[in-house]
Amino acid sequence: MVLDFFVQDGQILYIRTLVAAFVVYYVIQKILNNSKYKKYPPAAQAIYVPWFGHMFAFGVGPVDFFMEQYNKLGQVFSFVLFGRDCVFMTGPEAHEEYFNAPESVLCAREAYKFTIPCFGPGVVYDATDEKLQQHRKMASSALKLDCFRIYVPKIEREVKSFLEEHWKEKGELNFEDHISQITILTSTSCLQGAEIRAQVHEGFSKYMHDIDRALSAIGFFYPGLPMPAYRNRDVARRQLGKMYKAILNKRRKEGTRGDDVMQVLMDSKYSDGTPVTDDEICGLLVALMLAGQHTSNITSTWLTIFVLSKPELYKRLVEEQDNVVGDKTELTYEMLKDMKLLNNCIKETLRLRPPIGIIFRKVVQDFKYKEFVIPKDSLVCVSPVVAALTKESGYTDPYNYDPDRFSEERAEDKKTKFSYFPFSSGRHSCIGEKFAYLQVKAVMSIILRKYKLQLQGKLSDYPVDHGSLLASPKGPVRIKYEVRK
Repeated sequence: MVLDFFVQDGQILYIRTLVAAFVVYYVIQKILNNSKYKKYPPAAQAIYVPWFGHMFAFGVGPVDFFMEQYNKLGQVFSFVLFGRDCVFMTGPEAHEEYFNAPESVLCAREAYKFTIPCFGPGVVYDATDEKLQQHRKMASSALKLDCFRIYVPKIEREVKSFLEEHWKEKGELNFEDHISQITILTSTSCLQGAEIRAQVHEGFSKYMHDIDRALSAIGFFYPGLPMPAYRNRDVARRQLGKMYKAILNKRRKEGTRGDDVMQVLMDSKYSDGTPVTDDEICGLLVALMLAGQHTSNITSTWLTIFVLSKPELYKRLVEEQDNVVGDKTELTYEMLKDMKLLNNCIKETLRLRPPIGIIFRKVVQDFKYKEFVIPKDSLVCVSPVVAALTKESGYTDPYNYDPDRFSEERAEDKKTKFSYFPFSSGRHSCIGEKFAYLQVKAVMSIILRKYKLQLQGKLSDYPVDHGSLLASPKGPVRIKYEVRK
């Protein structure tokens, strides 16, 4: 159902009571503001309902909607969602203008204010741009080479322990569910610290899940509605704050230290010499966990679906594992660097199925692009998926899953600027990109070397689930496994 893209947990019951008032308000505003749209991009040619706008076409599948309108209208067009004016842009020139625009024109912070109840005050999109960049720099110091060499053995221990407990000699399972558990275990072990890792099954996972469920598309536009998912989010965020602060206080009292992001933030100071507050540390840890968990979980799942859909590619991947690791008993960072095919498979997975398929900015002063003027308060968006599928992308047979397109000989991602940005680009690019590759590589390396895998069904049986802001596969991902002899 189309509304599934926008609502969860029975939220439609609340929305119905607001629709009439919103529609009337929206129509009046459109009449009053007609002069704003004289140089506006052409409107999407799809089903349109006042206030709801184009949601009945958009909600079926955003990428399909964008591609259809791109083929009809070109690289820039407008659409409406829940009374909000939106403009979509694609193509090398458009992407360059978009990512290079100053915050005073296209503002990420204003677009993503709905995340503030999830992360907390004073961090990420509730921080000034100057403070946000300092936070990024602080966290980045825990995502460097010397740290990665420490993280690989931690990931290996967590994955092997999980497989020994939950996977038998052979069987069938929901791979997405298992990889989600592995991701949260490895993420907490590497980034959150031993104390949080010890509490994963004592509330931490549930609290993160409750925050995660509040990140729905309706929440993007109206995060403050009195809905159960949002009440659960607020409770979970308070409980996580208590959990983190108890650990901070214990470390200070006992003089203990950790080799994790929490310790890095505890030791960090702003450029003026003031320390990072405990509330800011808590918010940054929640934000890093949510971002990292989704990237690795969704990417690992899609990677497995794509690879197992191509038997010859799967065979090559297993051969690479045997050649790189062989009979060595411990995985190392250097081994992961040598897994070129696995790296390219991850890259191709992210090209076609990036966890975040749409990137938004809010227009805070009129934005001019070519002959168009996009008025203040509109939302402007780009899509890393669409950027990789259009004729301007430079990719050969762009809809086909072909990891070899990223080989040194072909390097198709280098042909066109801004044809590849699954981790965004510019000042808001994801600082966790290298860790995501490390984590997915390490986890998949261990699984590929220990088990033979077989996808149940075919690729078309696993469409994208549009009931979330994140591009996860719909339904359980059934995998048969058997220990390799």
